[in-house]
Parts: sequence; structure tokens; C-alpha cells
Amino acid sequence: MMFPQLAQFTDVALLLLRVMVGVVLITSGWKHLKDPEARSKDIGMSKGFTIFLGAAQASGVNQEQIDGATTRCLS
Repeated sequence: MMFPQLAQFTDVALLLLRVMVGVVLITSGWKHLKDPEARSKDIGMSKGFTIFLGAAQASGVNQEQIDGATTRCLS
């Protein structure tokens, strides 16, 4: 390990990383679901695919949070 003194912050760093990824997915998914017509033109896909993409991103966030909670409970 390059900086062994930082090993004590691994759990906090992973938590912050999960939070940041969740925020990005939530905001992106919300934009897809909020105005799928305009967003579909922005990304060059159909309106139906844009709605699917937004829902998938939102459910991905939920799954990420569930997996993280399960991992913490089992360890």
C-alpha cells in the first residue's frame, strides 16, 4: 500500500464514493423521467428508451443502497 496511514479511512472513503455515485444517478435519472421528450432529443434516443433509462438509473441507486446496507449488516 502506498499510504498505509490512510487505511483507517477506507470505510469512510467507500461510503462517500457510494453517496457521490448515488447523487449522480439520482439527478441523471430524475432528468430522464422529468422531461423524457426533451431529454430523448439530447441523448439521441427514443422517448420510451429515455424513460426506461431513467427508471433503470433510479432502481440502480436503490439496489446500490440495498447492497451496501446488506454488506454492512453481514460483516
